[in-house]
Amino acid sequence: MIVFNGCSFVDNSHLELETVNWQDLYWPKLIAPDHVNLAQSGASNTRIWRTTLDYIYSNNPCARLYIGWSGIEREELPAANGDTINLRPDSCFYNNMPDSDTGNIQPNWYKHHWNEWLSLDKLVDYILTIQDACQARGIEYWMWNSWTHNYLHNPVEIWDKSFFVQTDRWDRKQRADRDRLVNKVSNINWKQWVWQPSQTLAQWAQLQGLDFEQYGHPSLSGQKTIANYIMEKTNA
Repeated sequence: MIVFNGCSFVDNSHLELETVNWQDLYWPKLIAPDHVNLAQSGASNTRIWRTTLDYIYSNNPCARLYIGWSGIEREELPAANGDTINLRPDSCFYNNMPDSDTGNIQPNWYKHHWNEWLSLDKLVDYILTIQDACQARGIEYWMWNSWTHNYLHNPVEIWDKSFFVQTDRWDRKQRADRDRLVNKVSNINWKQWVWQPSQTLAQWAQLQGLDFEQYGHPSLSGQKTIANYIMEKTNA
């Protein structure tokens, strides 16, 4: 089975604004007519990681995996009732009860808990654990950044968000924290990335002159171009 995961750039449900049979015409279907798409519009990298490992370790068939990572500013948190909460800078909702009130979770999270350096660190963990899981299980995998580079090409760019730098203490620990994350990033197998870490699917689509719909995603007319490029890069 061919499996896809990601955010709206992989889910592509925005295409329903153009045609009712969009699921027969979007790029995952053009790559693999028989496939599973775990992606969710607005998904965080935590959700992408969680649902991917859930699928793999539930012993579902997976011969090839495609993952388009989302932005590190998004997050998924657990709820006391067993649900999960989808957090974005501009919205917050329960995944299974989207109409329920989330109170002050969203503003409190971004004011008191969210940190770019730690979010990038977490993304690297997600990439490496899925990379290793695929290698252990003989799953061919391909990854990319969908709409933001997430600083993967240059983690030091947000080193100033590290606790030790922000509090201006322990020069040795500042450097150790920097080197720790840089070394982790060096373990990512970039050969298995469709677009390199400084690039994104969205940037590439713009350079190709593809049309975009009102919410900033490639429109229906660009689906074949995206599918052809990914197939060419992955020998699909």
